[in-house]
Amino acid sequence: MATLQKKYDELLKKYNKLKEEKEIAQAALDLTDHVISVIDIPNHTLFKFQKENENLLKAPHITDVPYSIVALGIIHPDDCENYINLFKEFYGGSPSGKLALRIKTIDKGWNWYMFYYKTIFDMNKTPIKAISFLEDINDQKTAEEQFEQYKKAVNEGNHLTWEANLSKNEVISYDAHTDHIIKNKKSYSELLKGAFSLFANVNITEELAQLFARDKLIETYKRGEKEVTYQFKFEDKRTNEISWYRATAYLTSQEEDIFVIMSIIDITKHVDEHLKLEKKAEQDYLTGLLNRETVQERINYILNDDGLHAMIMADIDNFKFYNDQYGHIFGDEIIKCVAQSMKETFRTSDIIGRIGGDEFVIFMKDVRSQDDVLSRLGHLQKRLIEITHEHIKGKDVTLSLGVTLSSKDDTFLSMYKRADEALYQSKKDGKNCIRFHLLQS
Repeated sequence: MATLQKKYDELLKKYNKLKEEKEIAQAALDLTDHVISVIDIPNHTLFKFQKENENLLKAPHITDVPYSIVALGIIHPDDCENYINLFKEFYGGSPSGKLALRIKTIDKGWNWYMFYYKTIFDMNKTPIKAISFLEDINDQKTAEEQFEQYKKAVNEGNHLTWEANLSKNEVISYDAHTDHIIKNKKSYSELLKGAFSLFANVNITEELAQLFARDKLIETYKRGEKEVTYQFKFEDKRTNEISWYRATAYLTSQEEDIFVIMSIIDITKHVDEHLKLEKKAEQDYLTGLLNRETVQERINYILNDDGLHAMIMADIDNFKFYNDQYGHIFGDEIIKCVAQSMKETFRTSDIIGRIGGDEFVIFMKDVRSQDDVLSRLGHLQKRLIEITHEHIKGKDVTLSLGVTLSSKDDTFLSMYKRADEALYQSKKDGKNCIRFHLLQS
């Protein structure tokens, strides 16, 4: 009986010790923000070891890891291969390791985490379990990426760059480009004023100075924002050249002080490339005129204001004959010649677009009367006569034209419908003529 009591006491002591250790472990887990998991290595199964981080996509225990997790689409595509290789490491017996990767969160955004693991082995030194946890490192990675972007931008163009302690209003360092304006300026505020004085004829200099003022940046950082950016245009009055610049403040802290890396970078090349791409997206590929979507958008914008405007629909007469008789290459040449004639006839404020094969729309802004439109179309018809090509010797390129004037509450579509009806009447009346769609009084 005494032996049984002794064994019972020993078992009770072990139970209480295990219970105490479990409570201590659970308390430790409750105090951490990390997402901790246990991976059953032989069965390739992952189990959550604590309540799941609310920011991550929710999931119960998962089998066939890591491939099932990758299949869920919650690992960033660029990180999938490294994620799979990490599992292969501890499946193969690696004692510990880590990997920075992006995981999709509930709000569908990508968040940076550091994935750590520690492998547990049995008596035969076979890996049986891996304890893993995720640490949120998004702020750190975002700061690193921003700094890399900053370094890249600095290397790509003309720039002014300096680092300062905002709390103490002291300049710490500056690059060679900034050397000529630093002189004896030892404070951030003085250097900022000197840098922006280079853009004295920019009408937003005062706004820039306020945005990047020392007190303003400190206030911004305390709100949790770590970057301030402003893009502005500078026109050199001596050469009439226009340049674009981006001023950026990268904010950080160390101990109790707040620091800034300030840069003013020439981004003219990038802005020019963007504008070229934007213009290309708005243009008809063959003629360089505006495409239908852009024409419609711009006309609707103008029609929001009061004023008398005219819409003209134009169609090349006998175009199918040219295409069938001489081929599509010649047909394209005719279209380009007509487009060029329109560019040379109408004002820069007018909108000219190609909206179909041989169909054009012209929108004359702020006309005085129907006579204004007729006068301009008369000039267009004269220019068309000047088109020469061996295939049209003895013939003229002509247009059928339909016109309507704007009225209150008009839209692109309502004017288009009326001008198209007038164009149809022009064709019906023998082509090479102008017909107006008269509004009911």
